[in-house]
Formats: sequence, C-alpha cells, structure tokens
Amino acid sequence: MAETQQTIDNANAIKAIIDGSKTINGLTPLTSQLNLQDKIALYRNATGETVNTTIEQLRDSGVGSSSINYQFPLSFTIDSVTKGQINNIWGGIQQVVTAQPLSTGVNAVGNGGRTKLMLVVKAGTDINGTATITGRKVDRDTGIITPGFTEDIIIDSLSIDGSSLDGLGNDLHNFTNCYMSTEWYDDGFVISTTDLNISNLDVWSVAFNQFNGITPVTVDTIDMTATITNGAAEFSGHAYSVEVVNGKSSIVAFADYEMPSAESNVGLYRFKSSGLAKELNTATDGIFVDVFFMPINSSYFENVALLLWAESTQTVNVIVDGSLGLDSIVYGESL
Repeated sequence: MAETQQTIDNANAIKAIIDGSKTINGLTPLTSQLNLQDKIALYRNATGETVNTTIEQLRDSGVGSSSINYQFPLSFTIDSVTKGQINNIWGGIQQVVTAQPLSTGVNAVGNGGRTKLMLVVKAGTDINGTATITGRKVDRDTGIITPGFTEDIIIDSLSIDGSSLDGLGNDLHNFTNCYMSTEWYDDGFVISTTDLNISNLDVWSVAFNQFNGITPVTVDTIDMTATITNGAAEFSGHAYSVEVVNGKSSIVAFADYEMPSAESNVGLYRFKSSGLAKELNTATDGIFVDVFFMPINSSYFENVALLLWAESTQTVNVIVDGSLGLDSIVYGESL
C-alpha cells in the first residue's frame, strides 16, 4: 500500500529528531532515505533483533526511556573595548569587607550588589561557632525581596585564600574551604556572632550563572573571537567554577588563557579551550568568567564575541505505535 503523505512526513520528522541528537541510547541513528517501515524491516534483517512496534509490545518489553545529550551556549559580545578592560562576564567576584574582626558585639558591615556572600575566615582564636547574616534577601527566580532576613552560617575551620596574579599581572582567584550564603542578597548587610572570635575576616560579593538550574551540566568549550588593531595588545582570561565541596565553598579557575604582546599581531584572532569536562551541580554551583583586555586605557580589541558551550543529559521517552500503521509517534519527557 502506498504511503500517505502524513506517514512520510512523520517518518522524516522522526529521522530528523534521531539524526539531530548526539546520543539516543538503544537506537541506531537513521541516515538513509528509506521510509520508516523499510528502516524497521532492514534493522530486523541486519541485526536479528526484535523491533517492538505497538504500545503493548513496548510496555511488555520494558522499553520506555532514552537519553539525549544536547549542547547549549552562553554568549557575550561587544563592538569595541573602550576602557581597556572587561571582566565579570556571567557573574563575578568583588571584595566588600577586608581583614575585619568578628566577635561578640563586633560586627562585619558591608554593601554589595545582588549576589551571594562568601565568608573567608583567615585567622582567629575561636573559629567554631555561628556567623549570622542580616540583610535584604532576594529570590533569584522571582525577584521578591525580604528585608531584615537572617541566615546562620556554621563556621568550623579556617579558609584558604590562594589567590595570586597571572602572568600579565591580573587577578587570579583561588578560594577553598570558604562559607557561602545559601540566599542571594542586595544592598547592605551585617554579619554578627555570639560565639566566634575571628581576627581576620574577608567577605566577597559573588555572582554566578547557574544555567537555569539544569542538573547536571558539563562545561565543554570556551571560544572567543576578536579583531586586534595594535600589535601591543595583551589579553588574559580565566573561567571560574563556584562549587560546594564537602559542604564548603570553592572558587577555582578551570580554564586559563594568556596572550602577551610578544605573541600578538594586527588582525583577526580566535582563542579556544575545549575538552574542559567541568561538571557542575547547578542546584548550588555555577560559573563566571574574568577577561582582561590590555594595556589599560587603550582600545586595541574590537568585535569581541565570547561563547561558552555546555551540555546536559536529559531523559526522554519514545513510543512508536505500530497499531496505527506507524502514522503515530509519541516523543516527550513523560509517558
């Protein structure tokens, strides 16, 4: 019997879904121009395997779900770098309290943007206790503000600030065993305690991209293009992960790129770091990127475009209903 146009259209649509996916477990990618019924027949002949074509057969054999890996980008562009430096893309980090004591009656007071707050405990005679943040909580999904909100953070050990400068003299952050607020805050805040005696406390305002909470996410590639207009141009960039590790917060660079003026020429440039395989639990973790275009107060970079590629594995369900002459397919996130 001749195929209906609807059957042909459905078969082509199914083929496009399968061919366009990086991986669909349990299905062989379809690349021929045969219709769907012919593909199933050839698959039977080639493999000797049973191909279930009705909903009842699929249920009986336990077939229900497959997984798809798909990639998605974060993008940033600017026509011309006019200030000599751009940093804090998709978030960033800024110190708002430096070397502050914190003890009973001695508070740490600061003012940030709309970020989380990270406490870096560097020294003290009693570092086992509770630090309480009081400030304007902001729901990161709805933007609803709760004034006078309090959050307790348990402190039990010193933090490690291993930050330094990169080869071109720009900040290279490195923090481990720090204490990040669960909530996001904006404007001023007060940190108090009744049982800690900390002599040196730094507080950092930290913002980062969490990929809309898609879990898990693997960052694979960072790709930048630019036009350099002067051979004295210099560039450095660092991609950071903000992660919860063993209950403590960590901010460490997972990709770095430096180009001194000795390596630059006038012309088009492409910078790329791939195969990064940086896995993130975006329920709590995320990323930001610092980039530095130098020398300061010079405009040597134009047409800058930055892409960060990540991928996520999602579970989907596929049912082919052979009882309707293969004219019907259900493809979605749930049966």
